[in-house]
Amino acid sequence: MLHTNEKLPRATRPRRGKHRKKTAFRVIPLLLFVLTLTFLSIPAAVQPSSAGRVDSGMRQQYLALVSSQRQPLKKLEALSTAPKSGKPVRFEMDYKPLPTPTPTPAPTPTPAPPAPSTDGSSTFTAGAPVKVFHGPRGQGRVAITFDDGYHSSAITKILDVLGAKNVHTTFFPTGQALGQNRALWQRAVAEGHEIGNHTMTHPRLDKLDAAGIRNELQGMENQLQKALGGSAPALRFMRPPYGCGGFQESETILSVSGQMNYSGVIMWSVDPNDCKIKTAPARLQHILERVKDGDIILLHTIDMDAEILSSLIDQLRAKGLEPGGIDWLFS
Repeated sequence: MLHTNEKLPRATRPRRGKHRKKTAFRVIPLLLFVLTLTFLSIPAAVQPSSAGRVDSGMRQQYLALVSSQRQPLKKLEALSTAPKSGKPVRFEMDYKPLPTPTPTPAPTPTPAPPAPSTDGSSTFTAGAPVKVFHGPRGQGRVAITFDDGYHSSAITKILDVLGAKNVHTTFFPTGQALGQNRALWQRAVAEGHEIGNHTMTHPRLDKLDAAGIRNELQGMENQLQKALGGSAPALRFMRPPYGCGGFQESETILSVSGQMNYSGVIMWSVDPNDCKIKTAPARLQHILERVKDGDIILLHTIDMDAEILSSLIDQLRAKGLEPGGIDWLFS
């Protein structure tokens, strides 16, 4: 039995180096064989392909095209790898092309309203009103008309001048004004002046429907009956406040007026330019420079128009023009 600290002779020791070399020579070929089989078994799909790099560029070009057209990409199906055939990857694209713009048709122009009756030759028939701006030419006549009917002092002065000059004219008061100055309107009718309808509250009739227009005209008629009682005349004429619905056609105003048995929608051809002319002399001059045979003159029951009335009548007569009311102008 050998002791552990004893060494074997060199000849009897295991030959470890040679054994290791033999083992390595056997294992290395085996490993090479396994690696070869593994490499050959890898599918072609995982091998890099130049086609993949080309198709990546195609994808970028397509995306740039879609972006420039501002159309949403509905479907983009792409092969992530090159097929085994080696052909380049194809992208299947489905996108909506830009629609061909449809030209916007030119708007149809709105036809101009028919021209109002201004020949002055109208005859008035109850229930079939006509709109007039002036009377007949060549008769040496003009009409003086007064709107609104407020300011009792002005109305008194106007009635005094008309009486002194022996002139009968036409007033278009509102229903509200009739309720304030009943005694003066009784005097006006008694002295032979004509009354027309200027609505109850002086609204813009072109902003009202048929029922609203009827209520305004009927309201004024009711106030006239209260102010004059049995002496209230049957109204033949109406004048729209501000001229709204008169200077521009309003079939509704004519229709309602006809249903209420009116004969005429009375406008005017000469006005004193109330908004700009603020002095009596300038007002009188403005009218006289423009008035001519057959005209309808618009005034208001205010102190300034009452102040110029006497001179206006005198100078109209000096021009060969006799003033009067609407009914007289067309008679």
